[in-house]
Amino acid sequence: MKIRGFRIELGEIEAVLGAHLQVGSVVVLAREDTEGDKQLVAYVVPDGAQAPSSQELRRYLQAKLPHYMVPGVFVFLEALPLTSNGKVDRRALPAPESVRPDLDEGYVAPRTPEEEILAQVWSQVLGIDRVGIHDNFFDVTPFWPRN
Repeated sequence: MKIRGFRIELGEIEAVLGAHLQVGSVVVLAREDTEGDKQLVAYVVPDGAQAPSSQELRRYLQAKLPHYMVPGVFVFLEALPLTSNGKVDRRALPAPESVRPDLDEGYVAPRTPEEEILAQVWSQVLGIDRVGIHDNFFDVTPFWPRN
């Protein structure tokens, strides 16, 4: 499959992500929730009580895969939905929420009216719930491949 001109192997991403010690099972999809905007979404079922963070999984994948194969969004589930045949029901996987990604740097709210206006504009443009004053465009954009 191709996303933004790059050939993507979903099975390869799943295999690498599934090798992480804290990942029990995983499914990766190319979702197009907005017309013309495909993004990689990883659905992760943690192995055990301690779930890895999105940022930890992103760094893990960045060390092993090209940047365009690193999912922009990680959705953590208790279990993958299954069909009556026992296969993963990909249609039943939930759409990712429009929230700020889990980043190393915490959210810092706008402090001035100008910062508030800019944050609101970027929040609307990116389709996420909030943008902090120190957020990097490339880190909070769910459809942009991270380097």
